[in-house]
Amino acid sequence: MYYSKLFTSLICLLSVSCLGNEWGRAIFGQNNIFESNVSSGIWSEKKKAVAMMVSTAFLEERNDTFSLEESLFTAISDPINFNVCHDEPFAQQKANPESCTGFLIAPNILATAGHCAVNDGRAFDDITIQCANYSWLFDFELEKNGKVSLVGKSSNRLYHCKRVIAAISDYKIKVPIANRPYGHDFALIELDRPVLDRPFLKLNLDEPQVGELLNLIGHPLGLPQKISLSGRVNQTFHPYFYEASTDAFSGNSGSPALNKKGEVVGIVVRGPDNFYYDESADCNRLNTCNDVGGQCVGFDPRETDADDGMHIQRISFLLDYLK
Repeated sequence: MYYSKLFTSLICLLSVSCLGNEWGRAIFGQNNIFESNVSSGIWSEKKKAVAMMVSTAFLEERNDTFSLEESLFTAISDPINFNVCHDEPFAQQKANPESCTGFLIAPNILATAGHCAVNDGRAFDDITIQCANYSWLFDFELEKNGKVSLVGKSSNRLYHCKRVIAAISDYKIKVPIANRPYGHDFALIELDRPVLDRPFLKLNLDEPQVGELLNLIGHPLGLPQKISLSGRVNQTFHPYFYEASTDAFSGNSGSPALNKKGEVVGIVVRGPDNFYYDESADCNRLNTCNDVGGQCVGFDPRETDADDGMHIQRISFLLDYLK
């Protein structure tokens, strides 16, 4: 197992799924992130279509069950993880540090951020490093006892990547577009078998409007599934993505951005820094920004090109690869 973990760490260094932890995210205005296990209305159904990326090196599959090695998950307050201050939200919850989020758009097709499926660049009809070494886990959320058990669970919660249909991660393009040095960041993954016991999410191709409400479902910092409500679209000038003040962190890469009907209107791909360092407490605090994306505690927006909030990949471009 030691060599498996070492191999996983090496893969992480090569894989932009780990770079996802460097893209960063933040809280905008009031913290509107809450546990998905207390969701109601349409969110109690939509959350079932959202999955977390997990390393296959920590998986043990037997017959029709699977277990995940507990050593993969450490509290986000742990110095070997994110060293989050103990009084911050979710600080004592155990998380998967090598995480991305994805969501079903068809029984056997999952959408996510491009950097969760390919290193900086592009891949089509391919088994990338990420595809070969990561799987997708549904229903990773807190249980009634406030903990998460991942031993001897039903295999209908776990799916493997069969192939990458298309993945585009055009990071730091040579010629900036609309004063932003980023291109596309999305991926479509074919799973090893159809997902028959849960819904898939509908895509809404309407042009987002400034001020429009946005909601997220995903795994910030690799934590048990969270839902973030009451985000807003701030800017729509870029042809590939728009910017929004919606609460998220690394691990939310690939999360669906949803309208009030629960329809997908974009994919979360990057944003401000996750944390700022509290010298007096010797730990990291969740970065906070104002509710229109600027004046963040832990970064200079002029240096991150995220002065109007999270970057949300437009989903209309996925249609070119859906047949």
